[in-house]
Amino acid sequence: MLSSVLRYRWARSVCLFAVAMFVAFALQPVSPASAAAGVRVDADARDAAASVASVRPGPTPRIVSGQVARPGQFPWMASLHWHGSAVCAGAVIAPQWILSAKHCHGGAGPGDPGAWSVRVGSTSKSRGGRVYRVAAFRDYPSAAVDLSLLKLSRPILGARPIAYPTASTPGPNAACVGTPRGDLPTCPYRLGAPAIAMGWGTLTSASLSTPDLLRWTRVARTADSTCSSAPQAVGHRLHGVFCAGMPRGAGAGTCAFDSGGPYVWSRLGFLADGTPRSTPMVLGTLRGIDNETCGVPGLNDDWQATSGSWSAWISLMLRRG
Repeated sequence: MLSSVLRYRWARSVCLFAVAMFVAFALQPVSPASAAAGVRVDADARDAAASVASVRPGPTPRIVSGQVARPGQFPWMASLHWHGSAVCAGAVIAPQWILSAKHCHGGAGPGDPGAWSVRVGSTSKSRGGRVYRVAAFRDYPSAAVDLSLLKLSRPILGARPIAYPTASTPGPNAACVGTPRGDLPTCPYRLGAPAIAMGWGTLTSASLSTPDLLRWTRVARTADSTCSSAPQAVGHRLHGVFCAGMPRGAGAGTCAFDSGGPYVWSRLGFLADGTPRSTPMVLGTLRGIDNETCGVPGLNDDWQATSGSWSAWISLMLRRG
């Protein structure tokens, strides 16, 4: 199965590259100022522009088999736009800060925050809520850790941030993780622990078109061996990489254009519609660097933990401003 997945991914990459080359010559990028003014781009042009953005800033996984989120259901969610095209997701963790993945802006470079904007307060990536310009990137100093903080040009009006773990929260490699009856409230990364993932990415691996409305899906922590690039994932364990996917071996709930989105955990779990039963917490951000499985049964995706030393770094950056 793995060889067929690799052949599929190679063919899909060639197709994406061809589309990106065509769009690079045929389209002009949409500016963040246009996004802020609420200008709606033609759907085909927007999807094509997003493909170009996925080549330059970095590959970005997307939600597969998700459900549409209700307005206001996940108020911490943010869509990240590069030259006006939504290419990644993030989470509001403070009134002026977005937590996301470093590889999202890897091609544009940390020195080019002016090309980026963030829409918050809406389940639509193209309208509603408010658009804020990115003032600066704060990237985790290690190349192996895919975490980035986006400082906005001004605080979010009426911000409703999501919590992140403390430095003392047991991480994805803690001793309690592999115990079948580990105490979930004190071991949030335990194997099988339920969580949810969300984003604005495409709905099937065969489509280049992305939906306008936020979608979410149930996921759970899985063994490192379930990632399609298991050797790399296991090799990154010391850097906080962990695997997660949809329940019952249904594969990753993510594929391109959801990178940076939050891995959300709740001590009391979630209602049937995905609403957290207790205070939600972002335990990780979607990496999707080593694999892009797009719902292939038995293969999951890689996430970057936000606990322990990574949590301490987040807190330090927020204090420094």
